[in-house]
Amino acid sequence: MIRCFLAVSACALSFAALAATARGENEYPKLNVVASVFAMKPVRIVCPTHDEQKIDPIWQVAWGYTFAGIDVAWIDTNLCNAALNVNGRSRPAWMRAIAILVLVHESYHMRDVSWNGNEAKVECAAIRHWGYAAKMLGATEETVKELEGWAQAFHWRLVTRIPAYYLPGCKVPWVY
Repeated sequence: MIRCFLAVSACALSFAALAATARGENEYPKLNVVASVFAMKPVRIVCPTHDEQKIDPIWQVAWGYTFAGIDVAWIDTNLCNAALNVNGRSRPAWMRAIAILVLVHESYHMRDVSWNGNEAKVECAAIRHWGYAAKMLGATEETVKELEGWAQAFHWRLVTRIPAYYLPGCKVPWVY
């Protein structure tokens, strides 16, 4: 049963990747796998091309987004690349840390729970599970230590600047 589900999921993801590529978007199986763990179901992460981002005004104000009731999230192309190369030095540390946080945040929006539309609860869950996601993306212990402070700093900046993201009582752990 599980093998059948995985085979069907792999075929569906392959078809979706081909369709996304035809539209000029990029999709990466590794990001889909990590996002699906936090969404607790098969979901897709789509990374628009730089040209698409230039013409779509959403990218002036967001690093990622999804819509209620669908199992697809769009994440800034630079963040997709940073998440895929979490241990590399081709992207700055702050970008790699934020990439992981945005990936997990959008994944929780796609989870079938009553609070998936609540930015504060989603952000709290995302920062609480940031370290797990980093390791799932292949981050070494050294990289997790290097990036953790950046993830924490961005989280606290976000929740203090935009009250809708602040959840009183959210227990934000340090990974180390």
